[in-house]
Amino acid sequence: MCDFCDQDVIQKQGIFFSDIAGIIYPQRPTIFGNVMIIPKRHVELFYELSDEEIVEMRNLLEKLFKGFKEKYHATGFNLINNNGKSGNQHVPHVHWHVLMRFDDEKYSPYDVLNGKVQRENISIGDEEWEKRKKQIIELL
Repeated sequence: MCDFCDQDVIQKQGIFFSDIAGIIYPQRPTIFGNVMIIPKRHVELFYELSDEEIVEMRNLLEKLFKGFKEKYHATGFNLINNNGKSGNQHVPHVHWHVLMRFDDEKYSPYDVLNGKVQRENISIGDEEWEKRKKQIIELL
């Protein structure tokens, strides 16, 4: 079964879901402002998404950015989508990695992804992980 279709994963990591798409908090976030947007329907590659799914995912991105901008003063974001095994897609279900960016950020999330800065050691069930998930839920 696909991780993003697994109801246990959705229960633990889910932040918000409409009938079409949702937002989940990564198991190992790169930075606080790191979330993933996924379609509810199992779709492996971006071009297989319906127009309705693309629009809903875009609308969720807008809500997230507006919330991060208003509450945490985000000034930009990175939107990353990997497609297929050779495209570095680890979970075969379309997902957009969203990394909120700030003018005064301590370090770039790309420094973490490239191993220049060590990733924070938080995990599911950890108090800090739950706190961050709740903070993001409040933005919607």
